[in-house]
Amino acid sequence: MTTCTCKDVASCSCLPRSLSSTPSSPPQPSPSPSSRTPQPIPPLYATLPRSPPTPSDTAAPAVTALLGRTRAAVLHTIAEHPGCTTKELAFHTGIAPASASEHASTLRAAKLITTSRHRNTALHTPTPLGIALLDTTSERPPGT
Repeated sequence: MTTCTCKDVASCSCLPRSLSSTPSSPPQPSPSPSSRTPQPIPPLYATLPRSPPTPSDTAAPAVTALLGRTRAAVLHTIAEHPGCTTKELAFHTGIAPASASEHASTLRAAKLITTSRHRNTALHTPTPLGIALLDTTSERPPGT
């Protein structure tokens, strides 16, 4: 290995061109935390959390007792908004998108809804069984 003996290191031809022998300027001190102007912290959510709709207003008490309050509200919302996305479902029921997805999975496993995919979006639609479960307006027993 040879050592550079050039007198002017800045124009030395012994060093590769990618290396620079010129000194850089010393780093500038950053402003102290106390001298900075405090910035307001933006809110995480622009709206207040909503509670799910009361299924007693939207579904029969028996359906609510069978499925649970939130799941009955999810089924009723899907029946009111067929083809809604998981995000729309979460918005209309006032729950988190992950919870809406979980409830939709359970309702789909029970054959009360179907879910189709359009690109990266899940679209939820009630099945005839899901609609029949919600249809408690008639007073006559099923099958008569």
